[in-house]
Amino acid sequence: MWRGPHLINSLHPTRIFARRGFSALRLAKGKGGKIEITPAAVVSASAAARKGKVGVTVRPSPGTPLYVMKARPEATIVELKPHVDANLMPPDPHVRAHSLACTIDLRRVAASIREQRRRDSDNAFWGDFVFRELEHFLMAETGPGFSQQACTAVFFKSGCVVFWGMTEDNEYRCVATTAAPFMRMPVAATLDELWAARETETMDVTDTEGDSHIENDVIYLRTHDRTRPSDKLSMSFAMMTAARLSALENKIERVLAFEKRSADRMKKLIRPWRVSALGEGVFDSLINLHNLRYELNIEQGLTDVPDVMWDYEGQTRLFEKLQRHHDIKQRLDLLNARLDWTFHFLGTFSEHLQRLHSANLEKIIIGLIALELLIGISDFVGFHPALLKTYILDKLTGHR
Repeated sequence: MWRGPHLINSLHPTRIFARRGFSALRLAKGKGGKIEITPAAVVSASAAARKGKVGVTVRPSPGTPLYVMKARPEATIVELKPHVDANLMPPDPHVRAHSLACTIDLRRVAASIREQRRRDSDNAFWGDFVFRELEHFLMAETGPGFSQQACTAVFFKSGCVVFWGMTEDNEYRCVATTAAPFMRMPVAATLDELWAARETETMDVTDTEGDSHIENDVIYLRTHDRTRPSDKLSMSFAMMTAARLSALENKIERVLAFEKRSADRMKKLIRPWRVSALGEGVFDSLINLHNLRYELNIEQGLTDVPDVMWDYEGQTRLFEKLQRHHDIKQRLDLLNARLDWTFHFLGTFSEHLQRLHSANLEKIIIGLIALELLIGISDFVGFHPALLKTYILDKLTGHR
């Protein structure tokens, strides 16, 4: 990510990439020089947001310095207007994050909300909302057709949903009516089953006239309408990572318990003629653990600051502080330590099976050599070779 101004002295065409978060790209030429800029240099905030990276080719004149400066970002990440109606129930003083075992097609959810508001805006379930496809989230304020006022929902593509100020019944209602039609669920699973098996993180919420912060297990949200949605969004990302990590902890716990039972069972089944089959079982277990480790450390990105917050220090601090509150890094380290132990255990067991397999091969080779030798001797002394061969093979294989 460019952090300007940067001075580039180059006699050759230079390719510059503007990352998401750039509201503009300003090019300033130095004294006594002329800079030729291709049409691609006309960069707008919307183009940068849509494409993620926008290339700008610059051909400076010899000896001409080129300054690339990043413009000041917008004051807030998102701007949403809550629906306030004294006739509706007030929001509950808490936030809940639910991790469901599915993914959500946010584009279709956004289209559904737009269509609902177009048909009947006065009784719409949802009010103002924002959909960021590149950042994989949709944030919506409740509308006049909802039973509570000034509530917020944040839907994530990963299957997590964060609700601010809703009752549990209303949370289920939101999932059932808004997200469920566009969920990719496991085969033969129902919404009730997913909801019953969900992982949930909950915190209390209260308003404050000062800056938003976390203190004594309570989230304090500033009442300033323009910045409040951005603070909610940053902490929604942190709550989402906590809920996803809880789901991963339970999944890894189940897998490790199963692998331990399988290893204990395999230890009791070790026989010379079963070594190959047991080795395949250990190999499958190691593959499962590798997949879990990838999901935990790379695919989920639980400790990464979301791209949408890169240029917003206040929201980044809230995100990181709430992650520390939920001990995200410590829990990740503990899970990785448990995975490492299981890896080492299965690796040692696999090496033991390989040694047994090698020893069995050596025994078989020695037995075949001895067999050929005894068959030759039996032919010389007149002993029947077929009976001798059957006797020796029975001894080698352990059959009686």
